[in-house]
Amino acid sequence: MRHIIIHTTLVISMAGLAGSLVLAQANTTTPGQVATGQQVRQIHDGLSSPVGMAYDASGNLYIANWSEGTVVRFAPNGRRSIFAQALRGPSGLAISAAGDIYVASYSEDLVWRFTPEGAQSVFVRGLATPAGLSFDAQGRLLIANRRTNQILAAHPDGKIDIVPKHSKPRWRR
Repeated sequence: MRHIIIHTTLVISMAGLAGSLVLAQANTTTPGQVATGQQVRQIHDGLSSPVGMAYDASGNLYIANWSEGTVVRFAPNGRRSIFAQALRGPSGLAISAAGDIYVASYSEDLVWRFTPEGAQSVFVRGLATPAGLSFDAQGRLLIANRRTNQILAAHPDGKIDIVPKHSKPRWRR
């Protein structure tokens, strides 16, 4: 089985300018094995504190670029574009089955929803430093609410539940 492992590395130049690289590592181990001595190659650079990232169904890579307040999109051919800008503290990022891009704002305590074309709206607000985002098998957006140490589940209509501490996960198969 072939896996790609993504690494993010902070690089500081001789001029003192900080930047980040996204690196890929090919891995031919089976799940659960530790790979050693693998060759790492740079696939994207020029980022500024990249945090959340996800691929859409077309193979575009979206990266929440924290320090720049942007979401950067890399097309499958490597072409880079700014998908969203003027965001405060973009952190977690997830893409729904419908293709909408969800971005947590660590600074504004909300989650934005973007259509694939870039139309922006607030999906939920009143959070407490949301960080990681993911979708569960029911299509709910899971939000790591850092300041309250909770995982929240936001339904498509915006209703929010707290995920119980001892709930049994329902994984996609």
